[in-house]
Amino acid sequence: MFESKRPSAKPECHQWTHITLKPGESIKGWSAGPATGADGHYAPSFKPCRTALTDGAVACPYCAIPLATRFAAFLPFYDQHLRRLVITVNEEMAGLTDALAPLTAITVKKGASKVGTVVVTASAWTTLAPTGPKVRRTCQDLMPWLVDVIWRAEGLSAVYHARAGAGTGAEEASDIAVSLTPDAPPAKVASEEKKPRVSIKELMRQRAKKAEADAQALRAEADVLERRPSKRG
Repeated sequence: MFESKRPSAKPECHQWTHITLKPGESIKGWSAGPATGADGHYAPSFKPCRTALTDGAVACPYCAIPLATRFAAFLPFYDQHLRRLVITVNEEMAGLTDALAPLTAITVKKGASKVGTVVVTASAWTTLAPTGPKVRRTCQDLMPWLVDVIWRAEGLSAVYHARAGAGTGAEEASDIAVSLTPDAPPAKVASEEKKPRVSIKELMRQRAKKAEADAQALRAEADVLERRPSKRG
């Protein structure tokens, strides 16, 4: 007797699986959108910094320890079996994958060591585009999955959905401007302009770009110092 498989009860935005690769292991597939990054703490696995993500609206217990803040990014892609997968990449790789259009053929490979870097590159392993009920031709937003399924940090989900729910309901949560800052007190001057709300993804992108710019400036300064002739005698 055959039984039909029931469709997943999870909403589509939650139907992702986080994977890790063994040293030297690689996997082929197609990109599903840019990486979603965040500041956080390793304790020992990655925990989002609630203070950073909410701009102070939610206290972060790891900051109180204190634990160092580090950046991590989560990249969505489809494998050869069209499974919806996510892998963690570093900040530099997250920036490089931003240029990949959805459904670009890619190869994901981990370095030879246990702590090796995960490298994602456009690949010519196939010229065919994936098709199927789980494949989307637009960039996929991982924030609902990260907030509700992976992180599940106290206070973070409530703030995120409270702000996302302020929309009309006709838009996707990823398209709604999300402000994670505490509500501002009433303006004393009626003519005072209200500050525009900033989406959580835009806030993360701004911080990632700033961190990358700072790193480039430090590298440039190091190159200048290295090339400068040393003074002797």
